[in-house]
Amino acid sequence: MRIRLAKWMALLTGILVFMMAILFALIQNQPAPSAGVPVPESVDQLRSDLQETPGISRDKIDAALGQVVYDLLGCKSCHSIAGQGNRRSPLDGAGKHLTSEEIREWILAPDKMDPNIRKPDYTFLSPDQVNLLVKYIQNLQ
Repeated sequence: MRIRLAKWMALLTGILVFMMAILFALIQNQPAPSAGVPVPESVDQLRSDLQETPGISRDKIDAALGQVVYDLLGCKSCHSIAGQGNRRSPLDGAGKHLTSEEIREWILAPDKMDPNIRKPDYTFLSPDQVNLLVKYIQNLQ
């Protein structure tokens, strides 16, 4: 009787562990958005409005808009900046170590940079959105 009970307990424990692993995998591997990031429709209009503010360069404006794209994509779930976000993959100082083309490659084709990387597909981003993200990451000195 005890052996039978122990077998059932082991089976139920195994099933529970298996189901928890599946649940954890589903939570951690949420799919990336499948459409463009909702950046304002006219980025050029937003840039021109912001450029009317004295002391703000186009690069600073683009970097600020890139931060908006970064936040909307939920990049904090995998990366951190200044201790905010997932500390497994910090982006602090990336602008010092990577060229703009390398940053673009990490965003659009990370498997070319590291074949073992697991990263969502961001090829749905518009070229302007990618440029804004690159500008933001370049400014992380």
